[in-house]
Amino acid sequence: GWAAVPDRDERYQRRRDGLRLSPQRGGEVVLEGPGVHTRNGDAIELTFRPTEASNGSLRFGFSGGMESAICTLDFRRRCVELQTSQWRRGQPIARAPIQPVGHRTDHVLRLEKREGGGGLVRRAALRLVLDGKEILAADDGGGVKLSHAASVFDDNWVEANQTGDEGGGLELDNDVSPVTASTFVDNRAGRGGGIHSGENFADVWIATSTFTGNVASDRGGAIQLEEDPFEATLFQLWIEDNQAIHGGGVCVTGSVVAASNLVLKDNRALAQATLGGGGMYLEDAEGWLANLTLVGNQSDATGGLGVQDAGDLTVANTIVADSGGVGVMTDGSEFAAWAYNDVVGSAVVDYSMIDDPTGTDGNLSVDPAFVDVDAGDLRLDAGSPCIDAGSPALSDPDGSRSDMGAYGGEHGDW
Repeated sequence: GWAAVPDRDERYQRRRDGLRLSPQRGGEVVLEGPGVHTRNGDAIELTFRPTEASNGSLRFGFSGGMESAICTLDFRRRCVELQTSQWRRGQPIARAPIQPVGHRTDHVLRLEKREGGGGLVRRAALRLVLDGKEILAADDGGGVKLSHAASVFDDNWVEANQTGDEGGGLELDNDVSPVTASTFVDNRAGRGGGIHSGENFADVWIATSTFTGNVASDRGGAIQLEEDPFEATLFQLWIEDNQAIHGGGVCVTGSVVAASNLVLKDNRALAQATLGGGGMYLEDAEGWLANLTLVGNQSDATGGLGVQDAGDLTVANTIVADSGGVGVMTDGSEFAAWAYNDVVGSAVVDYSMIDDPTGTDGNLSVDPAFVDVDAGDLRLDAGSPCIDAGSPALSDPDGSRSDMGAYGGEHGDW
């Protein structure tokens, strides 16, 4: 442990065991190490003793090469923050409140670099412990974490994993490994209960998979796409009974998305007096949604589809039925295109903050006549008004004009 007190002579430096203590202007003290490469399992431990006048901050960590992790203990704001070189715009990767620490008493702060939160990890995770109690963990990838990898994630069952950060089941961190034919059940995270994808460097592909019972304490109960500048494709997914504050089923923020042939059923957003998005929530997203079925999704605000900044988003051939709260709500912005959709049976109103388009551009508000909702058969029954009611520019596999909903369009035979 070090008792670091700035000397009035700012040129003062002290060396010991390869360390250098350097008081800086403004009262900051920098303790520099020899630049040792850190490995998984390493830890940095600092013993400190605050005075009664301690109202600044204590910052320490490791830095070198292409990776760094810096912890800041802020006495004035009574919180701790963790930053890493792989997190965007210098923002904290995680933040947590702390209780006031005793004055004139030694305290131990420990930053651990460890093997992530799951069984398969391609990047280290971080854990911060104050006086033997974990106060913060950046252990994204509760089940699996893939980072900067050339992998294929196919035919996997991912169940009952958890993390306080991102990707309860699977974290795709700057990673474009395709995810196919997999099942994600009862996973939990802060963002992306089933899957979290962030800052991809090429197109992402998540397809032919099932998500049930996953929970996010913030966004994206089943899936969160966050700051993905290259197109992220969601294709032939069954998403049921997931929960989050925003985007009970799927949440897309600051990303390019191409979603088709999705079922989002009985998902829930807990946000109140906001857009919510029990089925799906999009914020500052661009791209298109086609042939989606959203049914029975719930929220006190927007049960079906909630969109912030809709101007770069096209929605077509989609059914939004039996939503709790509002069926479709935006922040007042208009969609780039909204055509050949059926929105019906919402608990409050079908549309809010945008003009009701029913009766124009092929938009309907009629019972879609699913085969058996309770049994999970969301195909259209014979005689459904949504059959052959989709965009005439699209065709079903049999060559006929496309149907609305998850089982219409070119790839509707799943």
